[in-house]
Amino acid sequence: MTKLLPIFLLSFALGHSQEYGLNENFENESASPRWTTLDLDGDGRSWRLQEAQDWTTALGFSGYVYISDSFDTAANLPLNPNNVLVSPTFIYELPRIKNGGVNSIGIAFKVAAADPVKFSESYAVYLLPANQTFSANETPIYFETLTSGSTSRNIYVDRYDWEIMGKEMKLYFRHFNSPNQKGLVIDDISNFNTTMSVNDVVQKNKTVISPNPAKDFIKINIKDETMRKLEIIDISGRAQDVLLTNGEIDVRKLNAGIYFIRIDTDRSSYVNKLIKE
Repeated sequence: MTKLLPIFLLSFALGHSQEYGLNENFENESASPRWTTLDLDGDGRSWRLQEAQDWTTALGFSGYVYISDSFDTAANLPLNPNNVLVSPTFIYELPRIKNGGVNSIGIAFKVAAADPVKFSESYAVYLLPANQTFSANETPIYFETLTSGSTSRNIYVDRYDWEIMGKEMKLYFRHFNSPNQKGLVIDDISNFNTTMSVNDVVQKNKTVISPNPAKDFIKINIKDETMRKLEIIDISGRAQDVLLTNGEIDVRKLNAGIYFIRIDTDRSSYVNKLIKE
C-alpha cells in the first residue's frame, strides 16, 4: 500500500486540479468581485481595489492591487486601520509529485508599503476553515511590520498540513497597528504547490520555542540557523518589548495571555503561538 499511495495522491490532485487552490491577481475583480472586506475599526474605510498607477508599478506590481490606507491624503489626516481583506472560499491544495519528490505547499503573496519613508505597516495573515467566523483572535500563519518601502517582496508561507489539505478554506489579510503611515499594498495571492527558490522568504510551519505555556524564559530551538530578528505581538497586534539573552527570551514582564512570536533566521522565518502564564 505504501508504494501505491504517491500514485494515488498524484492522480487525485491532477484529476481535480480545477477545483483546488487559489490564484488571484485581481485583474477581474472590478468586473466580477470575489473578495470581501471587513472594517474592524469602524471608520468607514477598508481595503480598496486600485487599478495600476505609476507608483504601484514602481514598487513592482502590475495591474490591479488591493490597498489599505493608514493616512487620508485628501483630508490630510492620519489613520490607524484595522482592515481585513477576505478571500473567496477555495479548496486547499493536495500534494503533487514532481521529480521524485513532493513540492512545497502553502500561501504566496506580494506585499509592499505605499510610501518609501512612512513604511512601518503591520499586517497579519490568517488561514481558516471557510465556515469559521473571523474574530481577529486566531493564530496568524504570518505577520510582520515592514522595514522598507522601496520595493515589493514575495512572501511564501509553507503550510504542509494534512489537517487542511482538501478542505474548504479562506484567507484573511489584516492591516492593523499602523498609525499615521501611508498604506499597505497586496497582490498576486495564491495557494502555491511548487518548488521554491532559495532566495524566497519562507515561513515554516514548525514549533521552535519551548516551554509553552511559559512563565519566565523561553528557549529558541533553531539548531544551526542564525537568528536575525525577533518580534512578539499580542492578539491586538501591539508589539512587546522583551529581552533576548543567549538564545532565551525573558517573558517575565509580559502579562498573562496569548502572544505570537515571529523569529527570522538566515534561512527562514517562524511564527509560534505563545501562552504566557
